[in-house]
Amino acid sequence: MKSFVFIKKLDFLKLIRYIPLVFLILLLSCENDEQRRIPDVPVYLELDLTGRYSTFRNPYDTVVYERSQIVKDYVGFGGILVNIGYDGNYYAYDLACPYEVNPSIRIYPDESGIKAVCRSCGSEFEIWNGTGMVSKSPSKWNLKRYQTYVLDGILYVTR
Repeated sequence: MKSFVFIKKLDFLKLIRYIPLVFLILLLSCENDEQRRIPDVPVYLELDLTGRYSTFRNPYDTVVYERSQIVKDYVGFGGILVNIGYDGNYYAYDLACPYEVNPSIRIYPDESGIKAVCRSCGSEFEIWNGTGMVSKSPSKWNLKRYQTYVLDGILYVTR
């Protein structure tokens, strides 16, 4: 009987070693709800910073694309908002409000270019710093962000 209890304790000690691994797997397998709220759809946009958008260079400037303007444009679920942050970097967000999840209910930048507002639910989001974070409820989800990069005077927005 004594050896049986010892074996059970030994098995239990082996199992305890795997508890941190189980927690790590659970933590890493959680989805990022903020980015998955708005469906993944094709995104591809080119803005010519030396031509049509040559004045799009100052912090807090914004450009809103509600629909494709040429055949190769793909403007996400509800459209794309592109802005220049306080640090001079370009940031892009889906126009669809993550609270409403409807492509026709959109967020728009305020006059300052610092935040974007949903006229339907009243949610506000920080766009000046590249996060798209909620600053005023009811939304608890941040804006869906897209990747941006500049190459040879062209600003590219992709998923």
